[in-house]
Amino acid sequence: MPIVLLTLMGSPILYSPLQDVIDGNVFFLFKNEANLTDAGGNPIGPDFTITVADDDGASVTEVGNVLNFTDKNDLPVLNDFIDSDAVTDGVQFEFELKEGTPQPLNAGDIDATDEETSASNLVYTVTDINGGNVTGGTFFVAGVETNTFTQAQLNAGNLVFFVDDGTFTGAAGDSLPAFKLTVDDGEGGVVETTLTATFTDVVASAPVITTNTFNITEESQFQVTTAILDAEDIDTVDADLTFTITGDASTAFLVDAGAGPVPNTTFTREDLLNNKVFFNYEGEDTPEFTITVSDGDAASADATAAGNVRDYDPVNDTPTLAINVGGVTLNEGGSFFITDTIFTFTDAEFDATPSLQDAEQIIYTYTATNGFFADAAGSQINNFTHADVLAGNVVQFIQDGTPAAPSFTVTVADNGFTLSDGRAFPTSESATATVLTTDFGAFNATNDAPTIELNQFSVVEGQPLTINTSVLQIKDEETLNSANLTIEITSAAANSAEVLAAFSQTTFTYQDVVLGNVTFTYDGEVEPEFEITVTDDGRLTPAGAPTAATESTTVAANILNFQNTNDAPVFVDQDGGTPGIQLGAIAVTEDSFVAITTAIISATDVDLPVGADLTYTVSNVVGGNFTLNGIEAANITTTFTQNDIESGLVFFVNNGENTDEVPVGVRLIPSAMTFKSVTMTRPTLRPLVVLAPLPQLMMRHQTWSTILL
Repeated sequence: MPIVLLTLMGSPILYSPLQDVIDGNVFFLFKNEANLTDAGGNPIGPDFTITVADDDGASVTEVGNVLNFTDKNDLPVLNDFIDSDAVTDGVQFEFELKEGTPQPLNAGDIDATDEETSASNLVYTVTDINGGNVTGGTFFVAGVETNTFTQAQLNAGNLVFFVDDGTFTGAAGDSLPAFKLTVDDGEGGVVETTLTATFTDVVASAPVITTNTFNITEESQFQVTTAILDAEDIDTVDADLTFTITGDASTAFLVDAGAGPVPNTTFTREDLLNNKVFFNYEGEDTPEFTITVSDGDAASADATAAGNVRDYDPVNDTPTLAINVGGVTLNEGGSFFITDTIFTFTDAEFDATPSLQDAEQIIYTYTATNGFFADAAGSQINNFTHADVLAGNVVQFIQDGTPAAPSFTVTVADNGFTLSDGRAFPTSESATATVLTTDFGAFNATNDAPTIELNQFSVVEGQPLTINTSVLQIKDEETLNSANLTIEITSAAANSAEVLAAFSQTTFTYQDVVLGNVTFTYDGEVEPEFEITVTDDGRLTPAGAPTAATESTTVAANILNFQNTNDAPVFVDQDGGTPGIQLGAIAVTEDSFVAITTAIISATDVDLPVGADLTYTVSNVVGGNFTLNGIEAANITTTFTQNDIESGLVFFVNNGENTDEVPVGVRLIPSAMTFKSVTMTRPTLRPLVVLAPLPQLMMRHQTWSTILL
């Protein structure tokens, strides 16, 4: 039977009976392992010869006639010599590393071939086991992070590295870093496998503080999020990563464990993620604190950093004021100095070191009853400073002398503050404290003497003056009932009897004054002089009983004006028996004369000015004439003076007519007095002499009377 021999590239590849060819049992498979191409780089088919020989040894040979050739890309082939397991589940790669140490990868760890693709064109891509981003570590090529590399780079060695992220702890259930690894020949041939890392040494990773930036406003609470404070530890879960805060401002951290934020200096990263951590700082200086983060593993070091306060804005704190007068015993009208033991002032800015406020700029104002604040000299003031309080002898409180304990309310304003860097915070804050009357250790009232508030007498001689509150006003702070104030009038004047007699009563109460029950009718010629004494009944308070000694006040009466009324002259009564005022009788001898003496005609006038005289005028004279300075007809007159009578210059000359007893009218005119007359008559028994007015001086007042001839 003929035999068929196929020769490819000079080498026999098939020797088979022709019957096998006829029966279809011969196949041809060309892999083009030599990657044959034509001059244009296009793949070409195989070159072979066919030889047919019979049993007699005769043969014939021809070149294989390849009508067409279709090229086919072969898949990369993974090196099963470095398969990590012996099972028939494909080739799996694996490499060993030490945690935290860069591990080089080479062809002994990852290897593949492709008959049509060079090593530089075989490209590996690494993803996580599910095809996502790489977790558990990072791949680098020549120091550059990447997740792709070539077989050529693996073959070169020390170009491809893997660095783990430290998340593998070796604890039970902890998974080794595992990746999906694909190799691509660039012609559509892709093979997929796994790449697993195993650790020869697991190192405990230390925590690292990754975020630490605080912007703080005093007394403004805010939530501490991981954008403000955060840390990481690749092999520690959030619940085990613990933050501990130390330092002066550590108490500003608050943790909400379910009942609201309370100070707590320890919390976890899980607390931060669950929005349970807060910060609220009260202080004038920039807060200072230290953050320590621990993973609880003694083999790893804690992370420590000072709190990074990038910006801090303080606010003006509200001051406090407490006033303690429990140790003060205050007498009515007494005082005490204000010290910093009585006024206790606190303010965070003032108490800071150094102080951010000036004591001179901290101002006290007040309202008060039964007293006032004053300077050291006792002059009332409306405000004072904390520097005055600290001095202790600059400001005092004075009780105003009323019979009740004082009370007052004080407000202190701090007027803002200025930081050492010059930033001013001018908004003022204030505090108020009140002292009640019962807060003093003791208050001792005293019985004050009454005061005479109004004392003005306008006196008109002879006219009654009602002494009421338009004339006399009295005040006594302890006495509410005017009947309890006694008034006594005394006088030490020369005419004291006359002055005292002018009062309707010299001892009376102020109630009598209020009711207008007291009058003063003064008929004296000189301005009255008297004293007013007011006495209380010894009360300490208006509501109290009279238990103290009485107090008195005496003042001289204030005679605002005194109007002396011109009194009429008064004839001297010469007989002392007959009712009324009678002049003396003139013993007349017919055709003779009689000297007129003061025993016949005389008068007085209390208002007569010094040096002035009384002038008499006679009229209607019957039976004779009055003469002056002689008895001749040339000396006849109808006027003469008291001085003329006293000098013996006045005579009555009878003219020989009837000398029976006759009333004579006499008119008395004092100089410079207002006209006023009184006429007195008696039965006509003798010649009548009428003394008529004569305007010797300015005659205001006149008096009529009669004489007997």
